[in-house]
Amino acid sequence: MDFVPGGELSRRIRAGDVSAESELVRQFEPGLRVLLRRRTGGDVGLLQDLVQETLLIVIQRLRGAGIEDPRKLAAFAAQTARNLAIASLRKAARQKTDVDSDATERNA
Repeated sequence: MDFVPGGELSRRIRAGDVSAESELVRQFEPGLRVLLRRRTGGDVGLLQDLVQETLLIVIQRLRGAGIEDPRKLAAFAAQTARNLAIASLRKAARQKTDVDSDATERNA
């Protein structure tokens, strides 16, 4: 398949063209995987989740308000992926619990 410019994909998705959504996924998924691979520390499940969430956000945005400059569709997708990765790392850090061995022994 050929490359379809972001502006055309944006226009077609806004018009309800489901095949354009599939084309967007085909074109953007490999690059998003590369971008997110480093940021997910080898966690394949997290990588897949973030790629899918990014694509979903991009498609939802294109179905609705759109993107101000459709030529910047790739940049919007990349920044969305970065933001999701950062949020995921922050969430993981908040959920991380460390055992205080001294406190555990005192309470035993």
